[in-house]
Amino acid sequence: MMNETMQIDIKGMHCSACSARIEKVISKMDGVLKVNVNLATEKGRIIYDPNLTSKLLIFNRIKKIGYEAVISKNAQNLIESKRREMRGLAWKFFISAILALPFIWTMFSHLNISFIPVPELFLNPWFQLALATPVQFFIALPFYEGAWSAIKNRSANMDVLVVLSTSAAYFYSHYLTFSSSRTTGLHYETSVLIITFVLLGKLMEAKSKRKTMDAIKKLNQLQVKSAIKYMNGKESKTFIHQIIPGDIVIVKPGERIPIDGQVIEGISTVNESMLTGESLPVEKNIGNTVYSGTMNENGLLKIKATKKENDSFLSKIIEIVEEAQISKPPIQHIADKFTAIFVPIVVLIAVATFILWYGYLNPGQVNEALEKTIAVLIISCPCALGLATPTSIMVGSGKAAQIGILFKEGKLIELLSKNNMIVLDKTGTITKGNPVVTDIFIQNIEEKFFLQSVSALEMNTNHPIARAIVREEKKGLITYLKRQMLPRFLDMGSKVLLKVRKL
Repeated sequence: MMNETMQIDIKGMHCSACSARIEKVISKMDGVLKVNVNLATEKGRIIYDPNLTSKLLIFNRIKKIGYEAVISKNAQNLIESKRREMRGLAWKFFISAILALPFIWTMFSHLNISFIPVPELFLNPWFQLALATPVQFFIALPFYEGAWSAIKNRSANMDVLVVLSTSAAYFYSHYLTFSSSRTTGLHYETSVLIITFVLLGKLMEAKSKRKTMDAIKKLNQLQVKSAIKYMNGKESKTFIHQIIPGDIVIVKPGERIPIDGQVIEGISTVNESMLTGESLPVEKNIGNTVYSGTMNENGLLKIKATKKENDSFLSKIIEIVEEAQISKPPIQHIADKFTAIFVPIVVLIAVATFILWYGYLNPGQVNEALEKTIAVLIISCPCALGLATPTSIMVGSGKAAQIGILFKEGKLIELLSKNNMIVLDKTGTITKGNPVVTDIFIQNIEEKFFLQSVSALEMNTNHPIARAIVREEKKGLITYLKRQMLPRFLDMGSKVLLKVRKL
């Protein structure tokens, strides 16, 4: 049996240490040949031997280390899922920001700014405790879950850093609140503001992830969702995933071809620019091959399906783009190795910082030692390190796909800088791929009248040359209005205004 490739969506990853952990654990399983996990897309690609392992075993192993894996959804479902996730993050950030406002206000009292009054209530430790508790244990609950999963599996991630720093600030302040009546030396604002800013970062990260999926979304929009199936002399509307090889579908003028197939009846021209970049439509007769996503211009076609939806030419293009966004360039492996050991090192440095400040630099001052420790933990969150490379690969491959350039793997983007020769096709790459009127040769007739006459004849035709003529006529009309009619209208308007003023 041949090796199989599985595309999966992975939920619960928060930083590059998470993706590195999944790759490390799954790659050690018997039968797993290659693993790529992309933090930015939250997707993974696993190549495995079905004789030695199975999808269920892989899914269970991922679940055991604290993450959830499912078979990849189509791009549209994934975009909807991301939209819901972003709404949830936005609400959490909004609530956390509202609860953080009193703490921001109290900071003015620490800065001794006398002209900004601080309500006595905001300085009350019990009031601060009431505001900080829901942020720490409800809004920040996913951080605790992520940290616990990491520790349980003898690893560390960004959640560990966030939980250690905010919990240290919260529980120390909690201890002071119950053990004394002090209103100074509390760090409730530290835990609340850290969680608020981390949520803001995650919200911005989610937005950037959604934007980078635009290329796949646009390609998916070319896929037709339903088709007109022809059977026993009757037509019926059918979902495209129900069309199988051998079925006959009818495609009317102006509709996209729903499935790869062969023309068995009818003559038409088909715009295949989305595949070839060639703007001029191709004539299709009986026996010719047509591809899903291309546009039927002017004739009715009966097409016999030769492939399923998932095997179509357009589906393969989308698959290549998705693989390019999941695959990692060589430089990403260097970053992953570093982040795998980064978090434990940061925790050790934070502990050493506390011991150094409390024991030697400022003996006995818990407040100052705690502040320095929290600072080390927070500024060391390795999110940017883990997201920089995969996000740049996503953006690069996505933008390239929008202009018709497809990268099979992310490493090929990195290798571009080493190329000394690039071969390009002309139409749609070097040129725009759209016919444009450049010169008009006429005799014994006014150019404007000629363009109007020809444009009237071509107005209802979808042929690219016809559209070029119509565009030229409209452009000429706009120029005429600007040069000839607009000054007259302005002049008339100024006269009317003068008369009104005199009255």
